[in-house]
Amino acid sequence: MRSNKEYTEGGIFPNYQTEIQCLEDREEKLRYMRDCDSSFSFSVIHRDNFSTLFNKIHKYAVFLAFAYDKARIGYAAIYANDKSTETAYITLICIAVPYQGKRFGTLLMDECFRVSAKAGMKRIRLEVLEQNHQAIRFYEVCGFRNEGRATEKSRYMIREI
Repeated sequence: MRSNKEYTEGGIFPNYQTEIQCLEDREEKLRYMRDCDSSFSFSVIHRDNFSTLFNKIHKYAVFLAFAYDKARIGYAAIYANDKSTETAYITLICIAVPYQGKRFGTLLMDECFRVSAKAGMKRIRLEVLEQNHQAIRFYEVCGFRNEGRATEKSRYMIREI
């Protein structure tokens, strides 16, 4: 993943240790998810299907964990294994509320693009709630475009990588 040197040499976060790493450890993934859960408008860890969702993420997804000054501030879970469509899917991505608006989300999204491209993906897709205007604006700034309705309350967005 990215080293602290890459983030700090350009002056982005010169005084703090930053790290995005791919996690394999089940318990550490759960700690990230718990620490960042309040970032979601609807809790992920309190969903009825959380156990099934988490087991699927743990088994099949790339789990990118973002630490800043030793705090767990965000994560992304990406499926980058659909060789037939060459489309990666971000199932969850978040930055803890106190760290939003400080370019951490952009750094994490850039790492999602890099990991997906390295896995041979040509596109990356996600689903977002229509009411989540802040996330939609963020995804648009990251180059995503509307792909159409996913459900009555959500839409798909997609980006070439």
